[in-house]
Amino acid sequence: MTLTLELPEELEKALEKEAQRRGVETAQLALEALEKVVQPARPKKVLKAYGMFAGSSRTVDDFLRERHEEVDREEQQTPERAARWRAIQEERRKRESAKESL
Repeated sequence: MTLTLELPEELEKALEKEAQRRGVETAQLALEALEKVVQPARPKKVLKAYGMFAGSSRTVDDFLRERHEEVDREEQQTPERAARWRAIQEERRKRESAKESL
């Protein structure tokens, strides 16, 4: 898509100056600025994840794969945890019943 904009002179000069400072074309800088406004922001958790890997050989993909594996392991343990929880609850009910009957 081609878009033509009439920019105020002050904004045009500021855009050109910033593009020159960055060493990019003015149109490229304008496109990047529009993308920041129009595209939805990444969730903060994802941004934090990127920061965790600064200076590390691990990637975000490594982290996500490992986390997915953790969730899978937890889901496999869920029936065991549920059974344990039911046993604990049943034991509490028995103790409460015993206290009430005294």
